[in-house]
Amino acid sequence: MEFASDIAALEDESVSPFDKWETIRRLEHVDKETISSTNCAAALMKLFKHEQSLVKHAALELVSKACPSRNNQALVRALMKVVEAPKDKMDSHSRVLALGALARCTPPDDFLCLESVASACKHEETEIRKAAVKCLGQVSSDSGERSHPRISRKLLPLLQDFDGGVREQAVRALAKVSSFKDEPCIIAMAMTASRDTSTAVRKAAEDALMQCYEHDLGSLGDLTGEVSRIKTELREINCQLEPGFAALIGLDPLPASPKKSR
Repeated sequence: MEFASDIAALEDESVSPFDKWETIRRLEHVDKETISSTNCAAALMKLFKHEQSLVKHAALELVSKACPSRNNQALVRALMKVVEAPKDKMDSHSRVLALGALARCTPPDDFLCLESVASACKHEETEIRKAAVKCLGQVSSDSGERSHPRISRKLLPLLQDFDGGVREQAVRALAKVSSFKDEPCIIAMAMTASRDTSTAVRKAAEDALMQCYEHDLGSLGDLTGEVSRIKTELREINCQLEPGFAALIGLDPLPASPKKSR
């Protein structure tokens, strides 16, 4: 097999960390089938626990970039161990890289892995939460289905995250897994579009609402019932939306509050 010597070098404990790193870099140019092969995948998985971050990060980056088959359960479980490792056993960047790889490697019906990623959405470090949220959205959207209430319920609390970047990523993920039939998600995104303190998050939320509406209109056809219920609830909570989406669903703008006389 071509690159057999490189794969063997990854498993050879006598090879220095720098030489292993160089070997991994060479493997970035091979085809996905080679990376997905039993020998190569197994060798890379062993390096996820390497004591040298240089080697560990390179192995995780290769798996993420190569996008191996979603049928390699052993690889998914190895990546999960990186994400779930105790704080003193794994660095933050490795966890972020592992979540990026899981986004590409995890089958949409692997609920054990999705629960693990959902737990990472609560991590104390912002970059890990962002990576976990992005992973949830990508894995679920690759199933070909739009509505994933089980996943969207795990994403909704992230709309209240103290970090604007996490909230924005949560909105983008919800846009991939939500449908107009999932009214709690649509209402939550509408409130975010109306009330979030970040301009970027509000814009992302409105774009997500437009995306959900246009997708559902094309696939489901008549959304009259769903839109009517959502408009009623938005009026009840005095949710003021930007003109674009409000006009799209026929939501009249709220009247301006009367000025108080002095």
